[in-house]
Amino acid sequence: MTITYKNKTEFEDLYLHDFNIKEFNYNDLEKNITIRATNGYIKKEIYFKFTNVLLCEITGEEHRGGIDIIDWYVLPENEKVIALNKPFQSVGIALIKASMDTVKIYCEKIDVEEKDFINKANKDKAY
Repeated sequence: MTITYKNKTEFEDLYLHDFNIKEFNYNDLEKNITIRATNGYIKKEIYFKFTNVLLCEITGEEHRGGIDIIDWYVLPENEKVIALNKPFQSVGIALIKASMDTVKIYCEKIDVEEKDFINKANKDKAY
């Protein structure tokens, strides 16, 4: 599935509750972010590729809860992003973890791929 400005509300239809972010990679040259998250309870893993990243903001709060994603939503348009005057309309999303850590990303598009979870020798134990 590909999420863009036109279908951005589909991001909120994804089931991300209790997913655990295992990998977060930023490629500065290509301006792409990839995230891999797993959910050991439902045995699923999900991959996100954020293309043409315009803004990424990560906040870390004092640890007061779990590491699982508890909320996710589409962000409103951002003045900083609008000021960049890009030739495309951006989509912004937020991921909130139980610890209240927040990841916010604005980009051109998000490719989403969901797979059955394969636990590689408990390396990625999600719970």
